[in-house]
Formats: sequence, structure tokens, C-alpha cells
Amino acid sequence: MKTYLPIIIFCALCLEQPTTIWLYGDSISRGYGMASFGHPSPLNSIHGIANLLLIENGREDLTVKWSGSQDPNYLWGSIRDGFIEPGDIIIFENAGPHYNNTEAYRMWLKLFKFTAGSHPIYLTTTPDYDPPPDSQYDTLIGVSGLSINAVVREEALLLLDWDAEMDEAVGVMESYGASPMLPDGIHPNAFGNFVLALSI
Repeated sequence: MKTYLPIIIFCALCLEQPTTIWLYGDSISRGYGMASFGHPSPLNSIHGIANLLLIENGREDLTVKWSGSQDPNYLWGSIRDGFIEPGDIIIFENAGPHYNNTEAYRMWLKLFKFTAGSHPIYLTTTPDYDPPPDSQYDTLIGVSGLSINAVVREEALLLLDWDAEMDEAVGVMESYGASPMLPDGIHPNAFGNFVLALSI
């Protein structure tokens, strides 16, 4: 059952009207929907589709931008230098590298959240449908009894559960002989990008 507590928390935190949603992440966030980085179609990326939807719904005052860095120091510099303005929203996605220590990964997430300061920050889980043998997104790691996605769910004050969203999309689309995923099992195609853009 879905909970609406994050929405309540988000409204309480977002005292300033946001102008930008910053999508920090790697290749999933960058956009690989057409199986090519840098493809000019807005369908190639989550933020490209999200911006189309915002314009369609009369929200020209709000835009979604991708930032490739996952370095907390880069995030801090963007806030310090005014690129990220008061009230702007941060989404943090991390499909890799893989970690063998869930607590080390937890501390890294905590650092990123701390660096965001008063900015609302969403953490995302990672879909995995044909993962490499060392994938730790949903695989339990060592004696921790946790997976990377489990740590994300525990640490997120605000969560975009992209793993669950894509699980549902895969189930529906497979019945029609289609898929929201590229053959590599990690990157969403244009359909998958649309599913994740709707979650934003």
C-alpha cells in the first residue's frame, strides 16, 4: 500500500518554490533510451520526457536537468555557487559502482543527503532484470541481510522506488509482448524512461 507521508514531508520542506529538479546520476539518468548516449530525441532520457510533460501541463516555470556527477563535493559546489537555488529539488540515482559493504554504501548516501542541506532530496532504487553476476541491487550482500536497494529504501526520507515502478511496468508490458527495458536488463528504453519520468 502506498504511503503519502513523503508528500507531507516534502511540502513541509519545500518552503521556496522550486525552479529546477536536479537529477544527479549515472547512465540511467543521463539517458540511454535509444541505446545511444547523446541521442537528440527527448525520449532518450528521463529528464527529456519529464520536461515535455511539464510543458504539456503548463509548468514552464519548472525544468528537470541532469548532472552526471555523484560526488558530494560537486553537489556542495553547485549549491555554494548558486547553480542549485533555494527550494530546488535533488534526485539522486546510483546504479554503480557495485559495493561489497552495505554500511559503507549507507555512509555514502548519508554524506550526499547531508551535503544537500535543506534541499529536498529523493533517493532512487535501481531496476535489475538481467544483471551481471556481481549485481548487488537486489542480491543480499554478505552477512548483512541487505541489498543495495534495501539500504536505499532505509535511508531515503523521500523515495522514488524505480525498482518497484519498473517491476510493475515489466509485468504489464510483457503481456503485450513488449518491455520497458533494453536488452542489457539495466537501462530503460523510451517506454521505461516514460514510466520513470511519470514518477517525478
